[in-house]
Amino acid sequence: MAGRVSGKSCPCGYKPRSIEDLGKHLRCAHSINRKLALLIARQGCDCYWCRLPLWVFATRYSSHPLRPTIEHLIPKSAGGGGADEGNLRAAHAICNHLRGSMSEAEWREIIAVAMASLPEQGRLTA
Repeated sequence: MAGRVSGKSCPCGYKPRSIEDLGKHLRCAHSINRKLALLIARQGCDCYWCRLPLWVFATRYSSHPLRPTIEHLIPKSAGGGGADEGNLRAAHAICNHLRGSMSEAEWREIIAVAMASLPEQGRLTA
């Protein structure tokens, strides 16, 4: 059964009929791998950490810092695995890289400070 899409669309303007439809679009139109495309379709097109839009136009072969990557909430180094979808989120490459193996709580504190230092027009609301 296709999941319903509530207010989720691709940054390129594509309006999906379902979560699966958005996942297929991301794979075909933006060359995003299947697992990451489904994560983005379920989560939305914003980074799990900073809530800024994922740059879906950058392919997985790109070195663009805002390209989407698969983030492990419990890092692999701390025993988190990729088989459990509850442990996976879509995040910017730069957010994923800078977090390293920090705990979710430690990284959220750093992100909160960083986001608070943005100019007023760049601030995000929770």
